[in-house]
Parts: sequence; C-alpha cells; structure tokens
Amino acid sequence: MSHSHLSMMLWGFDMIYANFSEMKHIGMTHYNDKGFCSVVAVAAIASVKFTKAYQALKKHGRKHRKGATIPKITNALNSLGLICRPVAFRHKCQTQVLRDLPKHGRFLIYQKDHVVAVINGKVIDENPKSKKHVRAVVSINKKQI
Repeated sequence: MSHSHLSMMLWGFDMIYANFSEMKHIGMTHYNDKGFCSVVAVAAIASVKFTKAYQALKKHGRKHRKGATIPKITNALNSLGLICRPVAFRHKCQTQVLRDLPKHGRFLIYQKDHVVAVINGKVIDENPKSKKHVRAVVSINKKQI
C-alpha cells in the first residue's frame, strides 16, 4: 500500500480512503470544484470515493463550488447508511476538542464554513492543527437494521 493511503479496521471491514491532498486534487482537477471540505469529509467518514460523496451531497442540495450545511451533510450521510449523533464538547478550538475525543471512532467537527473528518484520531483536513472555533461535533455510526 502506498504512503498516501491509510488502511484501518472499523465496523468489521477494511476501508481504504485517500488522504486530503488526493481528494483535493480530484475535486479541483476532475470536478473544477472548490469549497468541497464537506465532500472530503463525507467520502472519508463513509469510506466512499469522492464521486459517490459528491453525488450524495448534490442529491441533498449542495451546489457546485459551494459548501454544504450541517443538514445537507447529515442527509447525505443518512443516504449512505450512516447516522449522526451530537457529541458534547467543552473546548472552543479544534486542537482542544481533538484531545478530548475518543481515539477510536468517526467524528465530524463543524466550524464556521468548514467541516473536518476525524477517523480513529486521524484528522482528514488540510490543517489538522487548526485553532478555529468549533460549532458542533457529531459521532458517526452505521444504521442498525
């Protein structure tokens, strides 16, 4: 496996997802898109390709070259078989919130005009040590059938 891919065990299956730089390249080169942190976050959290995350968000109202709101992201994740649950957090900035999150599991950290995926303690973002103000944190789980 190349250095640019991560392999992890979660939910009982192997998942491989591209890192932020690879997904940024796909978004900019193949989709002529920008403002796609929500697409990157959904792709990483749901273990799907950028294209599938892009289509799920588009179906739920994300406009090309624009970000997505929390409800649009939540609906896209629901359509991919995942559920979001709010997580209480004490701190205001991402680096502090990351210290308190469990080291295992999947989370989204919402900031003003930005969303970050966290998988087993690994931040999938251009700036993993951001000090931006955190507005909400959710845990992501598979829907129970």
